[in-house]
Amino acid sequence: MSKLKALFKNEYIFSVLTKIGTMLIGMAYSIVFARFVGAELKGSLAYIHSIVATGSIVLSFGIHHAYPYYRKNADNVIEYNKRFVSTSCFLYVIYLILGVIVFLFFQSNEIVSASVFLMVLWSYNRVQGYVVLIETPNKRNKSIMVFSVVELCLAIGLFLFTKANFYTGLLCMSCLEICKFLYFTLELKGFISAKYISPRHAVEIVKYGILPMLALLMTTLNYRIDVIMLKNTSNILIAEVGVYSIGIALTEKVLLIPDAIQEILLSRLAKHRGASEVAAVTRITLPVCLAVAAAIAVLGKPFLDFFYGREYQGAYAVTCISITGTLWMVFFKMISQFNIVNRHQGRNVILLSVAIITNVVLNLIFVPIWRINGAAFATSVGNALCAALFVIDFSKESRIPIRNIVFIQKRDIQKVLKLR
Repeated sequence: MSKLKALFKNEYIFSVLTKIGTMLIGMAYSIVFARFVGAELKGSLAYIHSIVATGSIVLSFGIHHAYPYYRKNADNVIEYNKRFVSTSCFLYVIYLILGVIVFLFFQSNEIVSASVFLMVLWSYNRVQGYVVLIETPNKRNKSIMVFSVVELCLAIGLFLFTKANFYTGLLCMSCLEICKFLYFTLELKGFISAKYISPRHAVEIVKYGILPMLALLMTTLNYRIDVIMLKNTSNILIAEVGVYSIGIALTEKVLLIPDAIQEILLSRLAKHRGASEVAAVTRITLPVCLAVAAAIAVLGKPFLDFFYGREYQGAYAVTCISITGTLWMVFFKMISQFNIVNRHQGRNVILLSVAIITNVVLNLIFVPIWRINGAAFATSVGNALCAALFVIDFSKESRIPIRNIVFIQKRDIQKVLKLR
C-alpha cells in the first residue's frame, strides 16, 4: 500500500499515468471524430488547427515562458502570481476586443472568422495553463483527463445524432479548449485583480518571451508546416491532407511520455533543479519512447484499418516514415525547457531554425515526388536533426557527456524503483 501511495505521489509517474489515460481517451475521440467528419472535412479542420496552433503562439508573445524564471527569482511568490496572472489576463481582454473587430470585417470568411477567436482562446489557455501546471501539476493533469472524457462524449453524441458540417466539426474540435478556458480561469480567479495589472511588467515578460515564442513557433511549424504546405499544393487533394493528419497524429503518440514528463520537469526546474535532472529524465525516457515507437509500428496498420476504415488508407505509411525521426524529439522536449528556465532562449531559436529550414526544403523537394509520404519524410529528417543539435549543445553547456544524456544507467533504474 505504501508503494502504491508513493507511486501516485511521485509527480513524474502521476503525470505519465494521467497522460496515458488522456491518450487512450484521446485516441477514442480521434476515431469517432475522424469517422464523424470524413477525410475531406478532416483535412479542412486540420488546416484550421495548424493555422490556429501557429497563430496562437504569436499572440502569446511567449510570456508564459517568463513565468518560471520570474517566479524562481521572486521575493514573494504569491504577490508575483497575482501580478503575472492579472497582467496577462488584461492583455487577453485587449486581444478579445481586437478579435471582435477582425470578425466584423471578415465574418463572411468562415476560416478567418473561426481562426481569429480560436487563436485567442488557445493562446489564453497556453499562458494561464502554464501557471496552473507549475503550481499544481497533478491537479491540472487530472482535470485535463476529465475534460478529455467530456470531449469524447460530445463527439459520440454528434456522431450519433447529427450530420457533420463545418460548424459541428469546429465545435467538436474546440470542446477541449473551451473546458480548459473555464477551468484555468476559475482556478486562477483569486489572482486576478485590476490593482495588480502592471504595464511595466507586461513589457518585461514580452521582452523575455520573444525568443521562447520564436522557438515555440518554430517547433510548431516543424510539426505543422507540412500540413500547411500540403493544403497549398495544387495537386494534393484535401482528403489526402486528412489522411496525412491521422498518420501524424498516431506518430505523435510516441511523445506522450516525454510530454507528460517535461511538464513536471519544467515545474521542478522553476523550483531550482538543474542540468543533472534534465539528463537523468531524458535518458530514462528514451527507452520508453523506443518501445512505444516499436509498438506503434507493429500494431499501427491493423489499428488504423479497423478503427478508421478504408477512407484513411495511406495513414500507416505516413506513420512509419515519420516515427523514425519523431521519437528522438524526446531530447528536444527536455533540453528546451532547461534553456528557457535558464534564459538561454536564443539557443532554442538558432537550433530550431536549422531544423525548420531543413523541413521546409525537404517538403519542397519530396512532396511533388512522394506526395504525403514525402511530407512525412521531411518531418522525420527535420525532427532527427533537431534532436541531435539539442543533445550536442546541451552536452557542451552542461559538461555532461553525451553517453550520460542518451543511455540509461543502473542508478536510474534504482531511482525509479524507489520512486523518489
